[in-house]
Amino acid sequence: MKSFFALLVITSLVSILHSPISRAENQIIEVPGFASLEYPKLVKLSKTNCQNIPIKYEINQELDIENAALLIQIGYIKKKQQAGYTAWFGNIPGSSALTPMPMIGGLKLKVCKKQWKLKDEIFIGVKPGTYDVYIAYGIYQINSSVQKKVITEKIKFTR
Repeated sequence: MKSFFALLVITSLVSILHSPISRAENQIIEVPGFASLEYPKLVKLSKTNCQNIPIKYEINQELDIENAALLIQIGYIKKKQQAGYTAWFGNIPGSSALTPMPMIGGLKLKVCKKQWKLKDEIFIGVKPGTYDVYIAYGIYQINSSVQKKVITEKIKFTR
């Protein structure tokens, strides 16, 4: 009887850990030739005004990080409105303010319920609903232009 109970418990745990519900919590994005990103598909809005969305990343080991950069924004692409952004930078020559970031790590993307400002940028407040996740990645050129590619995904906010 004990072995039957133990088998039942183990089977239940395995089915829970491999169920679609447990895997559906995070979105994994492969940025071709650049990185893997992982962030929550569904974010519950906190009771406070602002919160950080955790984004895990792993940069491709074969990527030449010279002038490489990755930008992640949340907002409405068609309306050209952003709710927040974060970035990863490789080695950007000539910029003493930007030291190369680790190849594996985490980023925090700040969003707020009310409109907010950072320097000259204005960010919209986040309300329950679905928003675009805009991922731009590429190589900065000496003339300040960027050879970039873009991926778009979705993220949902709830109360």
